[in-house]
Amino acid sequence: MTSTIKIQQAEIAGVLPYPYFIDVPTGNVGRQDFWRGHPAKLIGFASSDEFDVALTLPDFIDSPGRAHGLRPIFENSNGAWFTHPQAVESTTVQGAAA
Repeated sequence: MTSTIKIQQAEIAGVLPYPYFIDVPTGNVGRQDFWRGHPAKLIGFASSDEFDVALTLPDFIDSPGRAHGLRPIFENSNGAWFTHPQAVESTTVQGAAA
């Protein structure tokens, strides 16, 4: 059985943003019917809008709660990286790794 980690950010003007569903262990972003490659893969997390990787993907998988308050760094389907401006509010592990 595989697992997925749901990343949820805080409400913006009373609206809860669509969550990211991260595949373990690849980091691929699920629900590509919605995202369409933007983003395609989680790289890690930054403490600011810059590309300072404060938490790597393997460390996030080991301890998802460490991402709370950090900003996700993603890779698009074209290979470009970007840091999401909004910090993670919560994470939920769904399923269990085999």
